[in-house]
Amino acid sequence: MIFEIKKYSPAVLAGQKIITGFYGTELTKDTKKYIKEVNPGGLILFARNIENPPQLKKLNKDILNFYKELKLPPPFISVDQEGGAVSRMKEPKFKEISSLESVNTAQKARDHADEMCKIIKEFHFNMNMAPVLDIASLEKKSIMKSRSFPGSPEKVAELGIEMIKQYIKNKIIPVGKHFPGIGKTTLDSHLCLPVAEQSLEFMNQNDFIPFKKGINKGLPAIMFSHILYKDLDDQWPASLSEKICRNILRENFNFQGIAMTDDLDMKAITSDAVTAASQIIKADQDIALICHSIENTKTIFDYFKNELNSGNKDVLNSVKRIFKVKNLFLV
Repeated sequence: MIFEIKKYSPAVLAGQKIITGFYGTELTKDTKKYIKEVNPGGLILFARNIENPPQLKKLNKDILNFYKELKLPPPFISVDQEGGAVSRMKEPKFKEISSLESVNTAQKARDHADEMCKIIKEFHFNMNMAPVLDIASLEKKSIMKSRSFPGSPEKVAELGIEMIKQYIKNKIIPVGKHFPGIGKTTLDSHLCLPVAEQSLEFMNQNDFIPFKKGINKGLPAIMFSHILYKDLDDQWPASLSEKICRNILRENFNFQGIAMTDDLDMKAITSDAVTAASQIIKADQDIALICHSIENTKTIFDYFKNELNSGNKDVLNSVKRIFKVKNLFLV
């Protein structure tokens, strides 16, 4: 099956621009109702959704079957399973893999990706919010130290590309993060809005390198950070920035894949849901990631649907990019 715009209503197409979280370890009536209301193009699972291997397999199978019942395009079923500290499937019930901090050769990167894809496939996930392409070596106190590949920008790029290639080979969607790079960040955007002082010139020679090289090797999806990069855009965090997404990523780097925000429920995002939805479209972002708030999800869904009904070509082109990735990985 090939997914085409003309086959679906504006309500279904608007939902494609959302990946959302939900509560519970099974597909409850309330969750089904929520899915019917916003037609999310993807779901993301957290520890709150995961108990044990049989339960997780059943949950994700139920999700896929429910989407078939609704005649919706199959969803991205995603998870944050980087390895190490950021792992939603935890030992002893699940096999865990080491963090990227210990991945320092091309072979280790390939092996890490292959093992991760094997685990993810077993539980019917099709998207992983990984690999991290941030360069922790830029800052000794970086919050990304244990989550990033070690070494220079060129080394991070080399290891990241090996991992991306293996994900693609295994038909699991890799999501490179956190554009444009949070290697120098020492504050947590879950709790506040960090401000980055590095110049555009510095980032061209450092943070951008793994992303640019990843894009050249077919990286299909990129997640943006909730960081205010003063030299790039002194008004909006990267995730909502037209200057950073549309101008730098789309136009300068020629990225035609899926761009997504980090979780819009993080405290770094102080904008209301309507403002966030408006900026997502202006920035040429494809997917709003909303991990907790059902009300925010519904508000953003309604905004996207109204824009589609009004003939907004940016929203339509965004859904085309999403369908392109789904046609490559989910058919």
